[in-house]
Amino acid sequence: MTLLVVVCLGAAQAQRPQADDELANQPPALAEDYQLTPFTARYEVLRNGKKIGELNTRLQQHENGLWNYQLQSVATDWLIRLLDISTFELAWFDWRDGQLIPLSYRMESSEPGRDRHWQHRYRWLDRSTDTETYSGELSLPLVDNALDPLTLRIAVAARLDQGLQPAPAWAFSVLERDQLETQVIRMIGEQALQLGHLCFDTIQLYRFRREGSSRNYHAWHAPALHALPVRIRHQDDDDIIEMRLLDWSIHSQQPLTREQFECASA
Repeated sequence: MTLLVVVCLGAAQAQRPQADDELANQPPALAEDYQLTPFTARYEVLRNGKKIGELNTRLQQHENGLWNYQLQSVATDWLIRLLDISTFELAWFDWRDGQLIPLSYRMESSEPGRDRHWQHRYRWLDRSTDTETYSGELSLPLVDNALDPLTLRIAVAARLDQGLQPAPAWAFSVLERDQLETQVIRMIGEQALQLGHLCFDTIQLYRFRREGSSRNYHAWHAPALHALPVRIRHQDDDDIIEMRLLDWSIHSQQPLTREQFECASA
């Protein structure tokens, strides 16, 4: 039993690209004048169709120019609250001329008998990390454009927002708990998606980490919301975990309100 609300999400029945897929290319560079758009968003989290919690997300820029992206779970199911199950993720990064430069990443996951955490501090001059995990400290090698699970989301959404799409797949270097991995983002297709009374035109992607990983996920991004994911779905053992967008605030020049995405009446 878990309130799994990290970025990693997937679906077992979908086509699964391999991390060494010969068709996966390095992602294209972003335009130097592309600017990130701060936002907050709230999702409901369902396990096998039953709501068990919510996920609050926030992307913001601070006065010193640095950015952070944060995910925080909130339990709503009484048993989840009783067991004090929670997840928290936070990434700090710099954004320079269309380039994302990760600075630090932290993940905390709490559930009975299985509290976990890990943290990476990027040391770009040394091409390594200072990494602390629940099982000890270590250093991992860095390669150009290395990301973590949170900055991976930002990097993918920014490319979609600029009109770029995997054709058919992008390969990223991603820092997980104790290793640097190659992970694939594959294009599934465009889809009209209805979530309650809200309707979105979306781009459906599939993130593949490795075979059998609960961090494989499907994500539906809405170009009209600066490529914010509106639905995310993954399989955790026998459970289907899903996140569905409830509300949002996007700090763009054009207002993006719920009313604009209300489904047309039949």
